[in-house]
Amino acid sequence: MSLPHFYGLLTEILLAEGRLDEAETNLERAFVALRANKEGVSESTLWRIKGALLEARRPGDLAEAIACYRAAVDLPRASAATALHGALARRGRDGLLGSPLPGLLARYPAEITTPDLREARAALEAMPVR
Repeated sequence: MSLPHFYGLLTEILLAEGRLDEAETNLERAFVALRANKEGVSESTLWRIKGALLEARRPGDLAEAIACYRAAVDLPRASAATALHGALARRGRDGLLGSPLPGLLARYPAEITTPDLREARAALEAMPVR
C-alpha cells in the first residue's frame, strides 16, 4: 500500500467520525506524499475525498467540492486522453482531429497543475491539433 493511499483511507475514517481537522491534516499529508513520490495512482481518489471533506466543512458552499469531484473524474480521463492523443499523432496529423485532449484541457484553468494535466498539456503543445 502506498503512503498517499494509506493517508487517504485514514482521512475517510476520520471524516466518517466527524473529526474534520484531523481528516484535513491527513489529506494534506496524502497530497504531499503523492507529489514527493510522484505517485499518480491514488490522486483521483484523494480529490474525491477532498470533495467529501469540503462538503462536510461547508455544506452550503459546494462549488469547491464539485471542482474536486470533477478533478477526480477527469484525472483518469486526462491520462487516457494523453495516451490516445499520442497514438492518433503517430497515425498522422489528420488523426489528431479526433483527439479528445483539447476539449478536456479546456475545462481546467492553467493554474491547475496536477501531474496528469501537465503531461496532457505538454502532449498537446508537442502535437497540436490543427
